[in-house]
Amino acid sequence: FDVDAIDELVLVISSSEQSDMLLRISTVRKRIMMAMRLLQGKADVVRALIKRFESATAFSTTQISALPVLFERATGAPPTVWSDSPRRYASSADRNGVPDVVLDQRKGHETILYLGDVLDHIVTMMQNATHYDNMLGRAQTNYLAQISIELTESSNSTNDVVAKLSALAAIVVPLNFITGMWGANVKVPGQDIDNLHYFFYILGMCLLYVVIAVCFARRYRIF
Repeated sequence: FDVDAIDELVLVISSSEQSDMLLRISTVRKRIMMAMRLLQGKADVVRALIKRFESATAFSTTQISALPVLFERATGAPPTVWSDSPRRYASSADRNGVPDVVLDQRKGHETILYLGDVLDHIVTMMQNATHYDNMLGRAQTNYLAQISIELTESSNSTNDVVAKLSALAAIVVPLNFITGMWGANVKVPGQDIDNLHYFFYILGMCLLYVVIAVCFARRYRIF
């Protein structure tokens, strides 16, 4: 359930809730890897046990030909009854002195079925663990990609703000320099003239520079 929840939330989770997502992914992945390590090799062991039980409970040709005779000695029934339905009389024959090979075969067959069921469960668990591990790997990749995209967007936004501040500084600093020069207590052009011509010339040049700088910034999409 944690894997399914993580796979669904990794792409829709908000930025304020992303602090523990990577920790959750790592924790669940660690548990899955531990389960896979515990299941590693168990299927081979069960297969080996199945082969051993199959070889131990298999009847040879001599034993198969001798079973009707042994059944007739124990139960008094004709050998044709055993050939018609051998498993029906297995338990009664054992109670009447038939060797344990008959019931050993049946018990071995049941054990083999049980071990086959166990093997099927182990293989299914390994497949599910591998599937969940792949899902978590994909979720972790998507999560890191989403973080990378958000960082890129934040960096682009910061660069945009810095570019606008730089353009504004490029407009304001020269104006400040010009007004500071004409406001200093030194000889400047036009200070001996009684009219305001120089003032309007300087003001016009400042306004023209502002218009040119703004047009340049708009052309390159800085503002």
